[in-house]
Amino acid sequence: MGTSDEVGVKGLGGGRDRVAPDAGFFFIAGSYRSGTTWLRDMLNAHPEAFVLDEGWILNDKGHGAEHWVDRGTIARWCDTGHNAWAERIGDAEEVARVATRGAVEGVMRAAAATAHEGKRVRAIGDKTTFSYCDRVDALHGLFPDARFVHALRDGRDVAVSHCFYLFKFRSREGPSQFEVLPEGAREHMERAYRFHGLGEGERVALFCEESLRYFAGVWCACVRGAARARSLYTERFIEVRYERVLEQTAQELARVLGFLGLDARGELVGQIVERHRFEARTKRERGEADPLAKTRKGIAGDWRTYFGVEDERVWADAAGEAMRESGYM
Repeated sequence: MGTSDEVGVKGLGGGRDRVAPDAGFFFIAGSYRSGTTWLRDMLNAHPEAFVLDEGWILNDKGHGAEHWVDRGTIARWCDTGHNAWAERIGDAEEVARVATRGAVEGVMRAAAATAHEGKRVRAIGDKTTFSYCDRVDALHGLFPDARFVHALRDGRDVAVSHCFYLFKFRSREGPSQFEVLPEGAREHMERAYRFHGLGEGERVALFCEESLRYFAGVWCACVRGAARARSLYTERFIEVRYERVLEQTAQELARVLGFLGLDARGELVGQIVERHRFEARTKRERGEADPLAKTRKGIAGDWRTYFGVEDERVWADAAGEAMRESGYM
């Protein structure tokens, strides 16, 4: 049996010498299928960054960070008479905020301490796409000193890719994956899955009006959340467009690294980009589709393959304002 110093060392951050004491935090957000995973993978390949997927630190599932501390217990602790510790901080709500931040930061630092040998982590991040756009005020309340990275992509391409993303999970886990859609869209989505995903059955449009409005709603919500993040984080906010990353991968990665205060030397950036090219990740040429793969096609403008005239009308009605504000219309 190990010594008391060795027991539980992993969970307590036994490799904490791999994390710089002044390591900062950042959060990657954006609509689903906007290149966030690609960006996360490239950043995580950097010797000074540690980024994990889908931490769901803030969420609507009842187990987000806002539930990690008992506010009632904290209030009673603050109200013990002369509590010099609490009084130095503020009221019970502020103490609860500090305690929540400490819990989240402790978890993230302990995880970063498990980074492979050779890393010296100076930036710790989490990528949870929609969640951080949806709960940006709560995120800023906990981490006003963090950096916010927003991944943006043409919403029409997002809708197409989101469709195929659901097809992928439908093939593995069954039709329950379509329950996120409005009830009236599910039967059409099943037929679309069989034709576009499996190559079976009669030709059918990728979208019906209800499904397209659902995808537009998700994308627009992320755009609105990102606008709020920009106003809160100001110079600590950066936007990364998928289309630009496709065409100028090295330049865009270097821009994000510089924003995070990390080494952005050309040789290092080039090595990371080369390892994470579409062709290297998928063993396919860019544009060569695998409809049920995690990385399906790797191009911009694919919406033109699937949008009919009516789809364009519905999309303009549902998302036109956000498209114009984002420069896509």
